[in-house]
Amino acid sequence: LPFVAGTISGDRPAYKYLPHSLEGYPDAEALAGLLTDIGLRDVKATRLGGGSVALHTARK
Repeated sequence: LPFVAGTISGDRPAYKYLPHSLEGYPDAEALAGLLTDIGLRDVKATRLGGGSVALHTARK
């Protein structure tokens, strides 16, 4: 994704941070588990963008 976005925008260095910024972030399943652990219910993770993004929904 950084290569493609950098090529399209013409500013490759602006997108080099992206992989590093995601290193400590939980994946979709782990985040769904955290939401369940704090008491939310009906937790659902819907993958979008070819799996590169996940939309989480839950009920309090």
